Amino acid sequence: MKRFLFFTLLLCLSGVILSAQNNSKQAESLVDKFLLMLKNNAVEADFQLTISEKASGQQESMRGKFSLKADKFRMETEDFVVCFNGKTQWLYMIDNAEITITEPDESEQADINPMAILDSFRKESKIRFAPNPPADGNYHIELIPRDTRSEIARIQLLLNKTTENLVYINQVNKKGGSMKLQLKNFRKNRNLADRYFDFDSKQYPEAQINDLR
Repeated sequence: MKRFLFFTLLLCLSGVILSAQNNSKQAESLVDKFLLMLKNNAVEADFQLTISEKASGQQESMRGKFSLKADKFRMETEDFVVCFNGKTQWLYMIDNAEITITEPDESEQADINPMAILDSFRKESKIRFAPNPPADGNYHIELIPRDTRSEIARIQLLLNKTTENLVYINQVNKKGGSMKLQLKNFRKNRNLADRYFDFDSKQYPEAQINDLR
């Protein structure tokens, strides 16, 4: 379950950037500005990911912190730490004391790095302002997959009107389930050295290392 939540979280984080295209000119301009900020700044945020299944009524959630700098990222929760330095990825599962090391290729990076799938996703979706949004000080944007066979019904994106920061992204499937990533304390212009995105396995001498490079 923890591995499932981990990869689901990466999918949601990918959605943060994937959702950043809009066939409405105003919304496109807003999201492009947000994208440009991400490309040119190191950012950090606290998050809560909530996965809900309508059929079973079950709900799973996790909290943590993520940092993003260009093609690098670091994510920390109570259950795992994952670091990607632009070439090598380390996944440390805390309960199992297990470190998995990989070097994702371009296709695999598309699953973990939002920036890698931006161009292709533009062509596969329609993005618009949500109809009848509440007056809550946020821009409400919806992403609708062009492919009717997609299991995703829509992706809801919330941007703060004052800061233009991401508030949350909610992916809703056709069965009524959802994956909602809420962000708090979104911080720009962080001074993050490249080495912050490396993982020092030597600090965990008891951990089992699976080097799949």
